[in-house]
Amino acid sequence: AHLLFSYHGIPARYDRREGGLYQQDCQRTTQAVLDALAWPAELATLCYQSRFGPERWLGPATAQRLQQLPREGVRTLAVVTPGFLTEGLETVEEIGRLGRAQFLGAGGETFVRVPSVAAHPAFLDSLAVRVRSLIGGRPAGQAR
Repeated sequence: AHLLFSYHGIPARYDRREGGLYQQDCQRTTQAVLDALAWPAELATLCYQSRFGPERWLGPATAQRLQQLPREGVRTLAVVTPGFLTEGLETVEEIGRLGRAQFLGAGGETFVRVPSVAAHPAFLDSLAVRVRSLIGGRPAGQAR
């Protein structure tokens, strides 16, 4: 199987303006997941979705890669969308319906969309730890 990591795209000039931080974060996140899975990098692709308008966006584009991968011999694909914490138009429609059709229509055989973390207990625990570390675990209005 091949893993495709699809992040929300942004115009390249936005990322340049911020010193490339968004692209670096996407790369670090992808590598961290690959490391956790002990998954070889050559069986993974990082790309960006939801492009519109005429300007240059970060690439490669998810829609293009979904059509190219079967021509490169990929038959089984799992799509991960780590930049989307909850399900929405980008995950359900753009990846789950349109992306599936693009991949299978180009000759792919098996397409799996990995659900978002949404209300997964491990994610919620991690988020709670982060919130507590920033606000000290106190509801608004409580004195320190």
